[in-house]
Amino acid sequence: MSKAALWCAAVILQLMTCLRSSPRKTVSHAVWLKVFDMKSLMLAALLAFPFPAMADPVQGAAEALNRYRAARGVPPVTQSARLQAAAEHHGADMVKRGYFAHKSPSGSGPAKRAKRAGYRYCFIAENIAKGQKTLAQVMDGWANSPPHARNMSSEKATQFALARAADNTWVMMLGRPGC
Repeated sequence: MSKAALWCAAVILQLMTCLRSSPRKTVSHAVWLKVFDMKSLMLAALLAFPFPAMADPVQGAAEALNRYRAARGVPPVTQSARLQAAAEHHGADMVKRGYFAHKSPSGSGPAKRAKRAGYRYCFIAENIAKGQKTLAQVMDGWANSPPHARNMSSEKATQFALARAADNTWVMMLGRPGC
C-alpha cells in the first residue's frame, strides 16, 4: 500500500473515531472541517490511487553528475525534492503538449517552474535532451555541449534534479537555494 493510501486510511480512521466518540447530533459543520478538511480529503483520494507517472527521477543521477563535477574540481551537488517536482512537471508537460523547449507554450521557463514548485533560488539552470535511452548517453550528450556542460559544472549550483519522461525526454535542473 502506498504512503498516500496509508495516510488516507489513517485520516479516515481518525474521523470515524471522532464521530463514534461524540453523538451525531452534536457534530457541527465546524468540527467536521477541523477533523477532516475537504482539501486533505481530495488530495488523499487522488494520491491513494496508482496513476502512471509521466516523468520519473533517474536512478544513479547524483552519482553520475557528481563524478562529472569531481573530474572538473567542482564540489558535489545534492538532490532537491522541489527541483525534482519542477523537472518532472516540465518533462511530463513537454510530452503531453508535444513540444521540446526550455520555455513552455504558456511562457514559463525554468525560473518560473522552480518558483512554482516552491524553490526559492539565487541560481537556476536547466538542461533538456530527447531521445537518449540511458543516463550515460544523456550525460555524455550534455558533457559534449558547451552550454549544457557549463550548467553541470557550475560552482553556483549546490542542488539538482533529473527527470526522465515517457518518450526519453530528459530534464535536469540545477540550482542554489536562498542566497
